Amino acid sequence: DIDLQVSDDYKKENFINFFKIFEDLKGKHYSLKSIKRIINEIDKAALQKEFVFINANYQEKIVDNDKIEISNLSRQVLFTKNDLGKFKATISKKFISKVNRKMIVKTYLKKINKENIHSIAKNYDYICDGTDNFKSRLLINDYCIKYKKILISSAISKYDGHIFSFDFKKDGPCLRCFMPNIPSLEQNCETDGIMSTLAGIAGSIQANEVIKSILNIGKPLRNEIMIFNSLDLSFRKVKLNKNSNCKNHLHVLRK
Repeated sequence: DIDLQVSDDYKKENFINFFKIFEDLKGKHYSLKSIKRIINEIDKAALQKEFVFINANYQEKIVDNDKIEISNLSRQVLFTKNDLGKFKATISKKFISKVNRKMIVKTYLKKINKENIHSIAKNYDYICDGTDNFKSRLLINDYCIKYKKILISSAISKYDGHIFSFDFKKDGPCLRCFMPNIPSLEQNCETDGIMSTLAGIAGSIQANEVIKSILNIGKPLRNEIMIFNSLDLSFRKVKLNKNSNCKNHLHVLRK
């Protein structure tokens, strides 16, 4: 059974509500370390659109070279007017430390690219992608499939949100099967506008998928895309299949 005998009152207070929610975990065995990983994810849900790495040692790394702008404040609720001009990753780290001082948060204030992604991500089990451009998304996808990472990705555009979840330790499709190349027309919050509530909805669903994956409970979102619309509150899933022309699977499919 899960042991609630944690050494100090602070840890008890942080974990007790989580245990109440997951009554169905009784009789299963989880170490305090694995529970910390889950609390990590609950805290991280507020980050919403950051690019976060998570590993089994209760650590997370936030990779973001963006600075806070006034247009971010309506949907990225960690930030205030006092934070304008500061690095998002730095302010996010300060926020997380206030919520849970035991968490180890590392920041990387440069744009991710093919030269630095391995040094950044090699020690992390879960990669949560909230980047806002297709070049970065495909780079992260290709890296994760090569090194068999678990990739849980969310994207938002105007009124719609998309959630992807890939466990590359197992055989299956990848993001490039669905989108082989970078589209000629780049769409993001700046070009299309954005419904401010989308970031919170997508971030919470993304965090929910990570929690399920860590605990191995429920039905994971595997080989599917969840698409939701904020105007009519519709949710649907689209099945993904391996694409015979996907460069990540070409050598396997054509044997």
